[in-house]
Amino acid sequence: MRSNIILSAIFILLALVFLYQSKDLNYLSAIFPQIISILLIALCVALIVVSTRKKTQEKTEKIEKKDFLYIFIVIALSFVWIYLMDWVFGFVVGSIIFMTIISLIVGGKNMKFGQLVGNIIAFSAITLAFWYLLAKLLVVPLPRGLFF
Repeated sequence: MRSNIILSAIFILLALVFLYQSKDLNYLSAIFPQIISILLIALCVALIVVSTRKKTQEKTEKIEKKDFLYIFIVIALSFVWIYLMDWVFGFVVGSIIFMTIISLIVGGKNMKFGQLVGNIIAFSAITLAFWYLLAKLLVVPLPRGLFF
């Protein structure tokens, strides 16, 4: 698709800017941005290659109005989640609740109770892993809120 190629080109340019900006940093400080930039360039090139190969096989599909409604709801919920995370829910509880609501919206009526429970368990594990990695290992301050 043309949008994949355009976005990949933009991200390659952005990664090149990051690489250029990180050349003045000392060695230990420059390692992480350089690795991420190189990885971003490699993944963008791979996306370009895949997009050009699929171009002949893919047919274009139109986005329905219902899909735009879902996109708008997810964006609105993201802002609500960010706003409420800082002083009400906290990172862990807010993230689990937000991801569960999003999965209910996207899954719709087709989601069964067992799938919902499995999603909540997976969301909890992912959120707790991020919380442990960020808050405990890297000592990044996360929103605490009233709950956690």
